[in-house]
Amino acid sequence: MEHQKVNYEREVLDVTPETQYMKEQELERKRWKKTLEAGWDAMWAEEREKEKKKWAELEEEMDNLRQHLLEVEENALDMADWVVSGDTPTLDRITIRQLIDKAQGNLAVQAGLTDGNRGGASRAWKDALGPSLELPERLEKARSLLRSPNIQLDSRTTKFLSSTEGMKLVAEAHSSIFRSRGDETAPVAADVSHAPFADPVSKYNFSTATPDGSQAMAGLIHSAE
Repeated sequence: MEHQKVNYEREVLDVTPETQYMKEQELERKRWKKTLEAGWDAMWAEEREKEKKKWAELEEEMDNLRQHLLEVEENALDMADWVVSGDTPTLDRITIRQLIDKAQGNLAVQAGLTDGNRGGASRAWKDALGPSLELPERLEKARSLLRSPNIQLDSRTTKFLSSTEGMKLVAEAHSSIFRSRGDETAPVAADVSHAPFADPVSKYNFSTATPDGSQAMAGLIHSAE
């Protein structure tokens, strides 16, 4: 009992205002340290996520640019082949590529992805479909863009939207026909004659869609009779 009393008195004597203040300060310091460490961890985690997102976006942009360059190269090779040989199938392929390009451009304008006064509308359409390579996902995205409550489609686009094969052709991630995305020399929303496309459309063998799809695209872009 005497020993316990001595220890108690010693503890009481040790708890002075000064020692109590120091203990409180030490506890406060530990709390702040813990808070700061948690804050730094959260901040660094957020920064890491931002960096990951940034690099993912850059990689997606690089993929788009690589695909665009491949399409431009293929188009240039076809043009060169046709100039040298005058080969009709090559010219048909160029014409069909232009058909797809203009169809995508018109859809981009209708979906509000571009104002139609500058080139690159077909590229805007393709980029808006996102990075997925799966055709069903891209078709779903394409239809959602054209069915947005904030836009009003013209009659030709409404008709085209009902063409499954036509929608497949304009929604492909990597078409079997490489095509240049963008028309820098003509308004993308301009009406064009159906005639230049009629013969190639009737002959071209699409590997991913029936001829109905190409006919639907021709109907989308040609002038009303």
